[in-house]
Amino acid sequence: MPSIEHFKSAVANTTGFLTGNRYKVTLSKLNSGNLSLFCNKVDLPSIDYTQVDLDIGGKLVHVPSKYALGDIQLTFYNTGPELLSIYNFCNANVYLPNHAIGYYDDIAMDIQVVEYNTADTVILTRKFRSCILKSVSTISLAYAESTEVQQFTISFSCGSYLMN
Repeated sequence: MPSIEHFKSAVANTTGFLTGNRYKVTLSKLNSGNLSLFCNKVDLPSIDYTQVDLDIGGKLVHVPSKYALGDIQLTFYNTGPELLSIYNFCNANVYLPNHAIGYYDDIAMDIQVVEYNTADTVILTRKFRSCILKSVSTISLAYAESTEVQQFTISFSCGSYLMN
């Protein structure tokens, strides 16, 4: 069994542990450019594998057959201009002038999440393809003294992903 020193050496010889707070998110469409914003939270999608039973030599073996991605959720602080740019970007890519809702190829977009280490070096890039906008969360307004910053979350379904 490897020792703790072996483990510490393995971590030191790589990029180290990733923290969840150094990343950048870019939404991209071929026909309307990119929108790159710094959001305060990203919930990466889950990956669920469906399985089938195969009979191999009289023994049933469970093997993965398909996968499905959960939703990716992006949470932003509401600064006003960021919310407006999100609404404009989503409206330009979901509600198209010639029809109420765009066709799949018109509304699908890519979402890229780039993670950085503490030295601001790119460690991992995840690209989610064929993402479809599902929802923009509610934003509560109230006439009361408040110190809490408004936030809003947008959710997308994901078609596939790449990591490099």
